[in-house]
Formats: sequence, C-alpha cells, structure tokens
Amino acid sequence: MDIKISVIVPVYNVENYIEKCLESVINQTLKEVEIIIINDGSTDKSLDICKEYKKKDSRIIVIDQQNSGLGISRNNGIKKATGEFLCFLDSDDWLDLKTLKNCYSKAKKELADIVVFGFDRIDEDTQKVIQTRDDLIFDLDNIKKENFFNKVISANFKHMACSMISKRELFINNSLKFPSALHEDLYVTPQLFYYANKVSFINKSYYKWLIRKGSITNTVTSKHIDGIITAIFYVKCFLLKENIYDKYSDDFIYFYLTYIYLLYRRIKSFIKDDKEKQNLFNDLLLKSSSIINIKDIETSEIETKKYSEFLIMFKNYLISKEVSKSIVVDDNILSQLNEIKSSRGYKFLLQYYRYRDKYLPVGSKRRKIVKEALNYLHKRKNTKKYISAKSINELSSRKKYSVVFLPHKDYHMWTMGLIARELKKLKITACVLDLTKCYRDEGTRKEIKNFPDIDFLDFEVLQNEKINYDCLVCMNDWDKRVVRPQIERGKKLGKITIGIVEGVQDFLDLDTKQNRNTYQTVEYVFLTGKHDEQFFTNKLKNTYIIGIPRLKKLLNNKPIFPKKKLVVINMNFSYNVLSDKSKYWLDSAIEGCKKAGIDYIITQHPADKTDLTGYHVTNKTMYQIIEEGSIVISRFGSTIIEALAMGKPCIYHNPHGEKVMKYQEPMGAYSLSFDSNSLADAIDYELSLAVDYRKRAEKFLDYHCNVNSKESSAFLAAKYIKSIMNRYRE
Repeated sequence: MDIKISVIVPVYNVENYIEKCLESVINQTLKEVEIIIINDGSTDKSLDICKEYKKKDSRIIVIDQQNSGLGISRNNGIKKATGEFLCFLDSDDWLDLKTLKNCYSKAKKELADIVVFGFDRIDEDTQKVIQTRDDLIFDLDNIKKENFFNKVISANFKHMACSMISKRELFINNSLKFPSALHEDLYVTPQLFYYANKVSFINKSYYKWLIRKGSITNTVTSKHIDGIITAIFYVKCFLLKENIYDKYSDDFIYFYLTYIYLLYRRIKSFIKDDKEKQNLFNDLLLKSSSIINIKDIETSEIETKKYSEFLIMFKNYLISKEVSKSIVVDDNILSQLNEIKSSRGYKFLLQYYRYRDKYLPVGSKRRKIVKEALNYLHKRKNTKKYISAKSINELSSRKKYSVVFLPHKDYHMWTMGLIARELKKLKITACVLDLTKCYRDEGTRKEIKNFPDIDFLDFEVLQNEKINYDCLVCMNDWDKRVVRPQIERGKKLGKITIGIVEGVQDFLDLDTKQNRNTYQTVEYVFLTGKHDEQFFTNKLKNTYIIGIPRLKKLLNNKPIFPKKKLVVINMNFSYNVLSDKSKYWLDSAIEGCKKAGIDYIITQHPADKTDLTGYHVTNKTMYQIIEEGSIVISRFGSTIIEALAMGKPCIYHNPHGEKVMKYQEPMGAYSLSFDSNSLADAIDYELSLAVDYRKRAEKFLDYHCNVNSKESSAFLAAKYIKSIMNRYRE
C-alpha cells in the first residue's frame, strides 16, 4: 500500500487522552495512512495503550525513546515516515474523520505542497468550543505566495504545524527540523511556507485542540521566554540566510513585537509574586533587546500603539543599561578580590591554613617539611620554559604602540598574533600583553613563541601607564577581572576599543544562565560571519565581518581518512555551562557509537572538568585526533567549525536540549542528532557519503566564518583597524 499521509503523534503521559486521539486517526476516511507514535519517555500507561492499538492496527508504528521533548519527537517521526505528506497531531487532541481525505484530495487537485485547515479550541471541563480559527479571512483561492508569506512573517497567521498537511519532501530537501525548545512551530512553519511552491486552504475546523488545565497559554516561565526568544532568532537567522531580511524587516518587527508582547502580557497577568514577576520581566528584556534595536522599531512603518506599554518599559531598560555601562571603575582591585574569594583555589587555601594552624605548630618539623615542599613546587612551576614578558623595569622610557592586544588563552594568541603581523605590514605598531598573572596559565606564554617578531609585555606596563596606545583589542569584553575594566578605562581616556568574536558564542546567554552582555562594552566588534550580525542590530555600523584567522591553515590541509573507522567525541562542557549534563551527553554519544558499531576516542577540552576516569580519552591535541579520525561528534563549541574546515564530517549531538542557535541550522553541512538512536543513524549516514565534506560545508562555513573572502581574516582585521584609527584622527 502506498502511504499517502504519515501521521506523527508524540506521546508523553496522556493515558486519559491518547485513546480518543488514536481513534480519530485509525477511523479516518482516508485509509492509506501510517500512524507513527513516538513515546517520549512516558511514566504512566500511555505506552501500554499505544502498544495495544498497534496490535489492532498494522498501520501503527511505535517508537519508544528517552524523554527529549516535542520537537525532537517530531523529528524522529519525520525520519521514520514514508508518506507523501506529513500530518502532526498532539496526543491530547483529535481530528475530524474527514480531515486527511479532504486535505489530500485538495493537495492533489491543486498541486499544493501544503494544505492548511482550521481548528477549534475546546475547553477540557465543559467540552465547549472557546475559540475557532479566525485568521483564514483572506481570499483563500487567489492569494499570491508572496502576499501570504507577508502574513506569515508578520504574525498575521497562526503558526501551528498541527493544522496542516505538508509534503515530506519540504522537510527532507530543506533539512528542516523542529528545535528542542517550547514554541517550536514558530520557527518551522515560516520556512515551510517559504519553501512551498503552492499553499492551499480549507476553512473548516478539522483540528480539535483541547485546552487542558495548566495549559501553556495560561502560564509563563523562563522556559517559555527562552522558547519564544529562540524561535524568533531562528526566524531572523533564516531570513538573513536567504538574503530576504531587508525585504521583510518591517514584517519581522511586527512578528517580534507580537510574540514579545504576548510574553509580556502573560507575565503581567499570570505571575502574582512581585519578585518572580520582576525577574521574568528582566529576563525578557535582556534577551529580547538583542534581537531588534529600539531605533529599528521607531523608524519602521508599523503601528506600535498597541505595544506602547511594553515599549516604554523596553526603552527604560535600555537607558538604565547604558547608564550602568558608563560607570567606570578605575581601581579593579575590589572586583578581583571578590572573584578570588569565590574561587575554589581560595577556599582550598583557607582550608590549608586552618589545617596548618591547628595541626602544625610554629617551629614543628612537619610545618618545615610542608613549607619546603610548597617552595619546591612553586620553584618547579616557574621553571617552565616560557618566553618572558618585558616588565616595567625593562622599559627605559614610556613606549608608544598603536594597538595593544589583551589575550588570555592560547587561541586568543593565535588570532591576535596573526593580526599583529598584518598590522606590522601596514606600518602599525602593536604589542601583546601577558595576562597570565591575572588568570591561570591558559597557553599565551607558550603560543607567543610562534610570534617572536611581536613585542610581548607584562600587563603591569598598561596598569602603570608605562606605555601609550591608541587602540585596545580583546576577545571577551565581559571579563570583569581585567579586560572589561581596561576597556572601560580606555573608553574614558578616548581610546578605540575593539572586540574580536571568539569562534562561537552564546550571544543571548540562553544556556550560560549569565548576563554577560557579550561584545556590548567595546565600541567596535569584529564578527566571524554574516550569522553574527543579527545579535548587533543596535551597533551594526560598528561591526565588521572578518572570519576566523586560525581557520586559514585548516582549510588548506588535505583530509586523510583512516582505513578503520574511528569516531572522535569532543568533550567540551567548559566554564560550568551545562556541566551538570556532561556525563549524560557523553554516555549518549558513546551509546550511539556502540549502536553504529564503530570505535570511538574522546578528546577533552582543557577547561572541561568532567571526571573521565575509566573512559577512552586521548592525550593528543584536538587537531591531531581530528586529523586521525573519520567523523567528529560535538556539542556547542568551535570544534564543529574547525572539523568542517579540516574536511571531516560532523554531527551536532544535542540530547540535553541546548538552546543556543549556532548549530541548529546546519544548511546541509552536517547532521543533527538528539539521542543515541538518531546519533547511530547519523554516523551511518555521514560515513556512507562519497562527498568532499569541506565543499559540502562551504555555504555554512561562509555564512558563519566568511571563508569565501579573497582576503585573509587577519588582513581584514588589520585593514579595519587601520580604517577605524584613520577615522579617529580626522
């Protein structure tokens, strides 16, 4: 039997509703259907009920998975589906029995890729219709695709994936997947309508949407905020990727305001506790302010009167944000002390001295032995062969540099060293400061060996004003210990301040759970690619796309694949971001490798503190092991970009529900996986391809890393620095 429609039903703890849902599908007047049930880790009797239905109807397929969320469940259903069209049905809702037959007939008659139909919202207690779909009020038979897309992207159309059937090819050919966040429909439906050649409509309420107690429409949490914010950014990313953002900018602003205002009203209406309400408002304002600049809203042609209450709050928030930025701390000793006090090292130190004073009396032999041991370790630590930074004493007079770089990690040094060399060619003097004394050693002293032609000075020469400069360049302006105070100090002195975006960033802090205001302190920002622009709508005139300088070498190396297949698992839960989920992620990745029947090796980021005792971990560098491996599995981080640049296939593995958008849109460059089963499938798929993986990823790498530029990233950075400095001198 040729399957005309695959009905995908995610199931989670719906034992009281699932029977009515399934009855409405198996009794459809269209019989050529398959019913794919994804049990998303239910803890009630839902799975047992689904299995009983499977026994009764051979068209039913049951997939049992760990709890992963609605979006991932739908994605797994799409992978299993074989029908010409897809229909999504939530497990507490149901369909009119004529839905699929009438929609399929309409699609075939009008050669439509999508058929949209109406819905009724039904109150669970009264079983009465409380709302009927009211947005299908245009000329359904004659509306042009572009005019309809205007409605979609301006939120004048309800984004509900369940109230339509859509060709499976739309998902497959355009690599569309639902994100692992709430409100996933907001992201997927605009793309479906954009890629569809023809959309048809049936203005009948075929879908029955049950409104249960505690419904998502009657509450709001930080997860709802994250879900909608993420979806809005995904849509903006999509518009930018397709080079249609300028065309639909006003429509998108309306889309943005509609859903941000929806969150605002929910917080205001449903949250009674004043403190919780204010925290949610702050969360909403922080994250939404990175999407659209208030000036863009004010200069648009849309009517904003409806949103005036929220916009007043929004403006006040931005004003307070700017005021807080203008406060300059000349003496950063207090902030440094607070950071030291909150560190593990400080706590251990206190512990040691308390122990010493209690158990090692002054003059005792044991105290002497401990002291000698500490002195030995300290001396040994300082005998490492580093290139020494020049101190104040070594500078005979106040020295002038045009550009001062502030690195504190090895890859900062790679990037800044290359740019400093290009500046030298342009007759612009530059130096690099050694910040190792302010942080733990993260490799700058080691990496400076590769740049013996660049002046390397101790940080104290800047602190004590022993050097003069025009421009400060950093790679993370949110660092409160050293970099941010120096940036603020430089701005106060009228200096140029520039931030270079590190390989990848969670600009919105969706997963970091911090409020870092990344690259908002510096005046100018050097972006890695077009993708980053969406996060700087408030300062686009001061942004420049340069790419990632360290990728140049990787792009030129010819990839080599081993005879025996080897999976490289990149373990990177650094700086306490989602570190509580690190073991879960790793075990899921290993399980996927085992299911695919392929050996694996683990490479661990230096800042990842997960205990990997007993795991198969390599001592080789990440680059060395990627060169030796067949395929790379990673979570959020620069590794996927670097591996693609090296010509190796990749999989972005996200079983733990990361929200940051960087890798959620692969543009055909790599595969996504959400559990061990989908990872095993992705490994098999990627390794079965006889393609040039680097060429396959070219569109993605250019959008994110500017790799198609004729000029090198380091040269572009140097050129833009010179241009900015010339502008200041005029």
